Amino acid sequence: MKLVDVFWSMNSPYCYFALDRILALRERADVDVRLRLVLPGILRNAGSFKDAEPIEQRYFETDGVRTASFLDLPYASPRPYPTEMDPERIYRAGPDQSRVMRLYHLTEAANEQDQGWAFLDKVMRLIFRWLNRELASRRQARARHRQCGARHGCA
Repeated sequence: MKLVDVFWSMNSPYCYFALDRILALRERADVDVRLRLVLPGILRNAGSFKDAEPIEQRYFETDGVRTASFLDLPYASPRPYPTEMDPERIYRAGPDQSRVMRLYHLTEAANEQDQGWAFLDKVMRLIFRWLNRELASRRQARARHRQCGARHGCA
């Protein structure tokens, strides 16, 4: 059997974007997909984000919408984000990280019961879809892509 380690961040939209493909991979009899939790980058490597410019955040937001559209996934930026952010600075964590730590503890507890992926399947969709915003987000993404004339997103 092949072993695949997936290093998962609760803050990452890219983890959410990969979720369906990871769940499909887990269905294969010859693959064992192991969940490995990692803290969000702004907690793990805070110093690497200290000089981030506003344009980087705008690009990240645009890329999230573009990627979700390409994968035909509902997507909305989390409100609130799993990690408390410093509202005065870009990509800086706030002082209280109890929300994200609770998510990690719950995910690890589910994983210890072999339910980690089932838990993430539900939680990540709640975090990144926000059901009351889902349709608006998809419509906005399609409208942006029509404006720039790109099939799979604006360059």
